[in-house]
Amino acid sequence: MTKFQFIFCASLLAACSKSGDKTEPSGTAAKAGATTGTPAGAAPDPSKFGGACKKSFDCPRADFHAACRVECERPAGTADEQPGYCQLRDVVAQVGAQNCYGNRRGVETEGSTPSTKTPVINYCDINAGVYCNMGTHACEAVKALGAACSSSDECGKDGACQAKVCVAAGAPGAAPVERRCASSAYREGEQCIARKPSGQACKESDECQSFNCVMDGSSQTCKDAQPSACVVK
Repeated sequence: MTKFQFIFCASLLAACSKSGDKTEPSGTAAKAGATTGTPAGAAPDPSKFGGACKKSFDCPRADFHAACRVECERPAGTADEQPGYCQLRDVVAQVGAQNCYGNRRGVETEGSTPSTKTPVINYCDINAGVYCNMGTHACEAVKALGAACSSSDECGKDGACQAKVCVAAGAPGAAPVERRCASSAYREGEQCIARKPSGQACKESDECQSFNCVMDGSSQTCKDAQPSACVVK
């Protein structure tokens, strides 16, 4: 299945890693936003989702600061002009959580589009120590350094999969390993740069330890995260 990515905005004033939500054809790269560190609350009643839609505004809306989003989705391979259905996309942090189709690490979430109608899907929170086994579609505990792996997501927020073994990701000031930096750093080109504490100037949320860069007067500043469980109106 083709991968897509999306970044959820943490607040109306948040400076996201990518500006603006882009609605892309099913199965292609897409961006939306999420605040890393938000608790994964129990998903709302699944019966609220799966209804027909033409666009996401036709669907129930998640609270703006919530760790989840509701999107108008189509099964992979479906023509763009065909009606979609309302799909809840939540972030979970529990080992054994079912129906996962991707992972969140830092501010980015990457996953795949189900080939059949799936009203509720989950993304496993690597920041919280779980990753999605795409074979079983269940969240599993991340692996320790030195363990066998087939993807870097298996190696946790501070690891990378190199030569099928989990190794340490790039430290601040060092080069990325398999394009990954440790959770204390963000990648800028071929260098890992230490994330900034709250109170320091920023341009993007990925630069902040809190993953929350917001407009503060006339400038952008790293602020403490504003965690929120999944709340759908």
